[in-house]
Amino acid sequence: MKYNNKNLLQKKIIKRIFQFSFIFLIGILISDFVFSSVSIEKELKKIAIQTSVKNEEAIEEIINKYKSLLEAMAHDPNFTDKKFSMEKRIHNALPYDESMGLEAIGISNSKGDIYLTSENIIKANRLRKYFQNCLNKKKVIISSVISSKVSSKKVYIICVPVLDKRGSISSILCGIINFEEIQNMIETENKVFYSFILNKNFKLLAHSFNKNRIGKNLFDFNEVYFNKNNKNIKNNIKNNSTGSFYSYSPKNLTIYFTTYNHIKNTNWVIFTKININKYLESIVVLFITKIIITCILFVVIIKLLNNQIKKKITPVDEFLTAASNITKSNISNSTELSKVFKYSKLAFEDPITNTLRREIFLIQGEELLKSVDTFLNTLLLFIDLDNLKGINDYLGHEYGDKAILEFSIKIKIFLNKYDFIISRFGGDEFLVLIENLTKNDLEYIRDNINKALTGELVSENKIQRYSASIGGAIYNLKNNYSLNILINYADSALYVSKSKGKNCITYYNF
Repeated sequence: MKYNNKNLLQKKIIKRIFQFSFIFLIGILISDFVFSSVSIEKELKKIAIQTSVKNEEAIEEIINKYKSLLEAMAHDPNFTDKKFSMEKRIHNALPYDESMGLEAIGISNSKGDIYLTSENIIKANRLRKYFQNCLNKKKVIISSVISSKVSSKKVYIICVPVLDKRGSISSILCGIINFEEIQNMIETENKVFYSFILNKNFKLLAHSFNKNRIGKNLFDFNEVYFNKNNKNIKNNIKNNSTGSFYSYSPKNLTIYFTTYNHIKNTNWVIFTKININKYLESIVVLFITKIIITCILFVVIIKLLNNQIKKKITPVDEFLTAASNITKSNISNSTELSKVFKYSKLAFEDPITNTLRREIFLIQGEELLKSVDTFLNTLLLFIDLDNLKGINDYLGHEYGDKAILEFSIKIKIFLNKYDFIISRFGGDEFLVLIENLTKNDLEYIRDNINKALTGELVSENKIQRYSASIGGAIYNLKNNYSLNILINYADSALYVSKSKGKNCITYYNF
């Protein structure tokens, strides 16, 4: 069978790398998308809850401003002393009314009749139920939002009990406050992140931007609730509980996250709502951008890998092609045979030094360690050619290659009496694995190898000398190391040799 496909092995390797890399990258991208979505969702929830609490505190601050005023007035004799008529007390309240921008201030007498700064009549029976509630509960009462008969604006009422010297309630003091201040506080043009206020009948009292929804029931907007149903939410609101939920609006195909808090001393609930779609759009855009960048990087990496693999595999492909061309009719053809041997050699050996390629050395080295006599020593040498850069810089790269070849020959000559395999492991690095050594052999190599590996190159009266920095690691019965561990130990020993000034050898574990 002929090996007719050019670079077939190379193509197969690239194809397999592409397949696994593509699956891996898709997995990474999907994981990143999920992680980003979850992270942003958590962050949005956090922001929504913080905003809801912030709005709640701001509303409570507005309410407390008026509540504090009324409580201060409730201890002021100008409003509590019975020697003043109700008309006089109301007259005394007018400056407070005007300075605070209230709709009106009201005071009740012992009969429950109510006097207002905004009306000349005495009996304002429409407010009596709030007074009565305050009287019965003996604490501050804040009403629902109602329409003012004076200005037709939305207002709410704060009722404060007035105590006599014996601590009994003698009357009720109230402030009728414009709700517009709270409405303005939550107003925004941001339709992605906004708030609204409900009463416990689920009717909207205020909305950040859509005033058309004010007065309507929250559950009339036909949203689908994901993690909670209407009944759960209604019960939470009625029980003054805080909570959150997801909802979906079929009308505008939007997902929302909503959180809600009860406003203290009122029957109001502040909702903060986030349009999740807007944030999902940003995630999708970011995800697509990452895909594009990843694809570009992927193509570049595959191209670089292809070039590297081509360098390594081309000799093997050429060897297989040449070998497949040998048939009975041309077996005697020395040209075909020479091609086979040539490409076979290129597949396994470094072209400059005729030492093993790194990959072949690692395979053969592992096999060798499995078969050596562990009662003797096996030595791994990590040898670095000193001053290769100086040779390249001052004499030229041609002399650099010459130095590498000459250096490798010196190694082979010095170790000729031993059984060993040798590889050019890097640009100026060699690995040598020597088997069946006695302690005397180890000492001989240690004491003589550096002298054997020194040399010099001359070009036009320019001289550049080279030497060897060496690290060694020993394998025997005492330390059943793998080849990779031996290489790491020898590399560490090489580092020690270099730190000593080069041109020396260090054994890691002698």
